[in-house]
Amino acid sequence: MTTFSDGVFQQGGAITGDPFPFQSGRSIFVNPALGSDTNQGESPGEAVKTLQRALDLASPNQNDVVYFVVEPHEEESHFAEAALQSETLEWNKDGVHLIGINGQCLLRTGSRIAQDPNADDINALVQVSANNCCFANLFIHQGSVGNISTTPIALEVNGTNNFFVNCRISGMAWPSMDVAGGRSLVIRAHTNTLLQNTFRHCLIGFDEITREFADAEVTLSGINSSSGLTNTIFEDCYFLTNTARANFLFVEIATDSSILNYALFRNCVFNNAIHREATQMTSVFNVPATLTGLVLLNNPIVVGANKWNPTSSNRIQLLGMGVNAAGYGLAVDVDA
Repeated sequence: MTTFSDGVFQQGGAITGDPFPFQSGRSIFVNPALGSDTNQGESPGEAVKTLQRALDLASPNQNDVVYFVVEPHEEESHFAEAALQSETLEWNKDGVHLIGINGQCLLRTGSRIAQDPNADDINALVQVSANNCCFANLFIHQGSVGNISTTPIALEVNGTNNFFVNCRISGMAWPSMDVAGGRSLVIRAHTNTLLQNTFRHCLIGFDEITREFADAEVTLSGINSSSGLTNTIFEDCYFLTNTARANFLFVEIATDSSILNYALFRNCVFNNAIHREATQMTSVFNVPATLTGLVLLNNPIVVGANKWNPTSSNRIQLLGMGVNAAGYGLAVDVDA
């Protein structure tokens, strides 16, 4: 299989996009609609059916790439093109990458990972415990009519040095999943792990169902100075929600060690759907007064929240032109 500098494979014409203009490891193709797990995934025509089978075929630390292929005519269907999970998909091999081959529209990325409607009690739909992986052009969508876990999470990240680009990450995407412990994204450090991860041009959250009971869309969670989140970058990301609770948070910062150095939000939009039935939120974050690191905000926009934090805090630093600490980044109505 030949790979050209523009990111197109000769065999099958698979467009890899920006993350992989070339690769050094093995290519493994997944097609939930047309593939079979009796295949070896060596070409689009010999694709496997499930992501778990593809991950089983991959070798860690070889820069193997799993290509999640969606048939163009299937992109608008709900489940025909989806990689349905009956249990957590644990991405646990370092240096194995997952790239969606689709129209790359962030609002509805075709390569969808979804909970099987017949599955019950899945806590994390996708759990990334691996390090040094790239994930691109994916729609991680946890919404199901089955019995619901008390902590449904669309994506949980416990690994480090991972890169997520052009991914939609939507949790609690069914009314019965609207529970206090539900989240779209959790980044959680385990014992003796220091995490740094980057999210670029991602859509995080869900605004088509009102949050009646959930607490937050995103949680950053650490344990102590040797088990926390060192650096986290969100660049050109869109955080969406639709809440009925004034004390709902876009980003919950769970502990003092949730940010050991910094969490940077650069050119990010936080949109609570007040143009629908949403309730105005009190704040975007809940920054602990004794947080070890800093929240850095560079050119953000927030709609549907009154302020960045419930109280004044020197742990939030605003970066940009014409900074006004009280109203920086808060959207206002346009006068006639």
